[in-house]
This record gives sequence, structure tokens and C-alpha cells, in this order.
Amino acid sequence: MTKLNGITVALLSLVVVGCQSTQAPQSRVKTNAHKGASEYEYAKAPEQFQDSDIELPAYYNTRGLDKCTFEVNNEHPDCPLSKKVLRLYMADPITADTENPNDWLASVRAYDGRQLLNQFENQLVGLNRFRIVTGDERTVKFLGDSMAGMSDAELARRMKNGVLHPDYAMTIDAVKTGELITGGSTNLVDLSLDFSIGFVDPYTQEKISYPNVGKIKVRTGDVKPMSEMQFWMQSGQIEGGFDIYDANAVSAVLNDMSSRGFGIALSRMLSEVPATAQVLGVKGDRISLDRGQNAGILPNETMVIFEYSLGFAEPVGVARVNPSDIESQGKIVKWKSSKDAKRIKGEAEEGIYRPARDAKLFAVSVGTPKDFLASRITSGGVL
Repeated sequence: MTKLNGITVALLSLVVVGCQSTQAPQSRVKTNAHKGASEYEYAKAPEQFQDSDIELPAYYNTRGLDKCTFEVNNEHPDCPLSKKVLRLYMADPITADTENPNDWLASVRAYDGRQLLNQFENQLVGLNRFRIVTGDERTVKFLGDSMAGMSDAELARRMKNGVLHPDYAMTIDAVKTGELITGGSTNLVDLSLDFSIGFVDPYTQEKISYPNVGKIKVRTGDVKPMSEMQFWMQSGQIEGGFDIYDANAVSAVLNDMSSRGFGIALSRMLSEVPATAQVLGVKGDRISLDRGQNAGILPNETMVIFEYSLGFAEPVGVARVNPSDIESQGKIVKWKSSKDAKRIKGEAEEGIYRPARDAKLFAVSVGTPKDFLASRITSGGVL
């Protein structure tokens, strides 16, 4: 088979809001992907941790813990327990400028990536780890219609908390590539999406190095068997297989590819922006946390437990945690081999260990639980 042609189309640009970065490769694993495409990242199960793995995620700001008020709805913005505000924007899709356009590329160029904005917003909202200011035009129109009949006093009452402002901007540029491969009557179309992600301070317009989500590549084979992308032509007409001239068929594939790309971005963001909670007490191997779903803790979350005292953070164990709406319960699966861990474990075995005023215990997540990826982010549960 010989490559007939290939063309790259700039698809879209997005802006999102983010917060601080963490990376801990020793506490996360990756899935397999198709021919060099990007992989999902998820947290190791606590049972998979070695003693050397029980460490805080990279770039996690423990210094900010000194500023925490421990009031869920009124947390200091520099405290890692506070939620960051996200604002998403998307530019109009950019089409290719080519002197010799191919008819089949018309269906590729017709794909409107702006529909992805609301999908990504909804996925972020479901994590409950960020606060989202929507850019959904339907919502904006609805609010405009609702406010039209309100008195000034009623409008002021409903807007008493003011307007949320973004903490950071995340820019996502996506490039769409299409290749048509022919071998006589049998042909194959192969598409790929490349996401390039960066962060910007929206107030100074300075590009910053965290969170480090990086580049994401999605290929057709990640979402469909390549056999389904074959087609047969006779006298310039498609006789069977995938219809490359059908905009709906092409959009369906690109939708699946885009969903996977955003799913991978979400899995990386959950590693870069961990959930944090304070440990209220330890009884044996059981732990109680002061926050749950309201702080973005996910079911079966893997969390490193650490003691924070006088500016020093000492990891003591790794736990599996399950949240309720405002609190969480968990079990320390492995204790770290250290004096601090042995001291806390010994006291917890004799009764209930309650952290001292000057030596508090905290829990920080290390990545996305694999079962959460399969059930909430990926299409059809396929990683």
C-alpha cells in the first residue's frame, strides 16, 4: 500500500483554568495505546506501593497548609485544600488552506470542535475538584431571560456572592491530521488528533510551567478497529465500508477521538491537581478525613498520608479512601518504614490516634482511580 496524501488541519484552541502541579510517576501507571498515541494515567492501588513509593507528589505545596482555615466554603486561596476556579474558552475551528483540497477532507474540515466545550465542562464539574464558570451559550441565554424580569433588589440578592474569577488559564491547541492510504480497490483512512497543552496567568499573560499536562496524541485506532476505517471504490464511487464523504460518519469518529483526548487530559489533571483532606483520627488501620465529595475525593482514591509539623512533611502510609458527601473513611493499606509511622501506628493500635495541634495529619491523592476512569471518563469503559 502507498500513502496517497496527508494533510494537517488546525482544529481548535481552548482556554481553561488550572492550579498547581504534581507529578509522582512512581505512584502511577499507564495504559496501553495504539501506535505511539498517548495513554491514560491512573493511580496504583495501595497494595502495589513499595516503601519508596510512599512519598508526596512532586510540586505539592505543603507550605500552603499553614494558611488553611479548614472551612470548606471559606478556605484561604493559597491553601491546597481550596478549590481553584476554572474558566473554559474555545476559539472557532480553523480550517486548512490548501491549493489542492481533496473532496474527502471537506468532511474532516466540517467537524466543529466547539461542541466539545460543554462536554469538557461537564466532565470537570463531575470531578468536584474545581469550581466551573460555564461558557455554555444556552445557560447564558437562560440566565439573561431569567434576570430580565427581576427587580434590582432581587438581582442583587441572587448575585450576593459576586462573580468567580479564574486562577489560571490552560490553553489547549489541537491539530487534526488525515491520511488516505490506497492499495488498488481497497483504501484506508487514518485520522489523528494532537493536543498541545499549556498554562497562562490570565492577569499577567505569563506562560507558566505548572500544571504540566503535556502533549496528548489520539489516533483512529484508539477508538475504532482500523478494519472499520477501510472502504472500497469503483469508478470514483464508494462501494462499501467507511464513507469518507459522510460528514456524520467522520464526525462520529472525531467525537470519539476528542472524548478520549479530553479523558486523558482529565486523568493527567487529576494527578497534577490532587485532592487533599485533613485526617481527623486513626484507629488501628482505619482513618477518618474531614472532607469527601465536596473536596473532589473520588471512590477508591489512593492517598498518601503524611504528618505536617513545623514546615516538614513526613509520609507515614498509603491508604484507600471512599468519600461520602462531606467526609471520607479509609484504610491505611501500607505503613511506611519510618519512626514517625511506627509511632503513629503504635498509638492507633492502642486506641484512637488524634493528631496534635502542632503535628497534623493530611491525606493527598496521587492520581485517578482506574475504575473511575473506566466508568466515568472513558467511552464504554475501554482504557
